Amino acid sequence: MDSHSLIHRFAAAASAARADDSLLPAGWSAADWTSLAALAQPIGIEAGDALITSGNTEQSLFLVCSGSVEVAYVARQTLTMSIMSHVPAGSIVGEQSFFDASPRSANVWAVEDCALLRIDLRDFERYALAEPRRAFELSFALGRVLALRLRATTARIGV
Repeated sequence: MDSHSLIHRFAAAASAARADDSLLPAGWSAADWTSLAALAQPIGIEAGDALITSGNTEQSLFLVCSGSVEVAYVARQTLTMSIMSHVPAGSIVGEQSFFDASPRSANVWAVEDCALLRIDLRDFERYALAEPRRAFELSFALGRVLALRLRATTARIGV
């Protein structure tokens, strides 16, 4: 599937789910989503396959267009893994390393076959130059997802 059809699947899933961490920039039209599709690379992974591996240094973000993924934190000292979240279509993964350029802190794998869009930082930088307002709106929506996830984690650990 191409990035243009995938981005519209993503937008429909985000809108339909209305999950707390769905990525929905305020007021975006089909044309806004299409402009984002131009910078994204479509990828597919099968159920059970890894998407992100802890320690990897890539600086990219993934939009889950169909299927779902799980995120797990790996405690290096004890070599245990704790599932932190289930991420459905309409949401994102990889946002922390996308913003802070630090190595990946979690493992992410497909729970079911997935279609995703990958956005690399360099492509996003070009997008921001060409579409500054849309890039701002997308950045703010990504920040909202980060904030909601931080609040959920804080509540889970009782801080």
